[in-house]
Amino acid sequence: MRLVRLYQADIGGDTVALDERNHHHLVKVLRAKTGQTVELFDGNGRWAKGELSELSTKKCSIIRTHSRGTANNESPIELELILAVSKSHHFEFALQKAVELGVTQIRPVLSERSEMKLKADRIEKKYQSWLGTIVSACEQSYRCVVPKLHELQTLQAALNECTADLRFVLDHRSAQPISPSLSGKHFAICVGPEGGLSEHDMAIAKSAKFEATSIGPRVLRTETAPLTALAVIGYLYGDLGLS
Repeated sequence: MRLVRLYQADIGGDTVALDERNHHHLVKVLRAKTGQTVELFDGNGRWAKGELSELSTKKCSIIRTHSRGTANNESPIELELILAVSKSHHFEFALQKAVELGVTQIRPVLSERSEMKLKADRIEKKYQSWLGTIVSACEQSYRCVVPKLHELQTLQAALNECTADLRFVLDHRSAQPISPSLSGKHFAICVGPEGGLSEHDMAIAKSAKFEATSIGPRVLRTETAPLTALAVIGYLYGDLGLS
């Protein structure tokens, strides 16, 4: 019987009543039976494992826990991704894979070339959809810490709020790669939308002390570029190395 992992904010106690989202997922999607092994995590690094002891199509499901602990699979560095909003499926793909690679903060931004124009009443729906993608990626990748998803903001606002020690903006025209001998634990990567950042946005990034950098001689798609950069940094400074 495969292990089911679910994010739930409150996992205290010997028995845990699942919230509506998790109850629906177990009953309607997975069609789980009593005795199903379930691991819950609270998004802050703690987990609890147990079995499904009560199941109803109408009432909440109950997990009886038998073990709990704290996760130790988070990256030793902080990875902040400032990502310009792009076409929906490309953006959500990038979010999903960034979580798998260990990102700790995600800042969705609107840049000069961003094609997505959202009305005020749709911004919250998009935010919840992005958050759902992030949570699902944590469930799949065995992470117990849910990365912080910031509110949608302008590129300049996000860059001004960034407090990372090491700041990079991807630019395929740059000949400067990410150095393997940097000192710092908080990295920020800024990635533009389809077509890259405009000259105006690049100037804003550089004024916010973001260093233009390249991750290879080829032009990468907007959903590929951030993942490649996160993987390179994770390999050089995080926990994606061979040691």
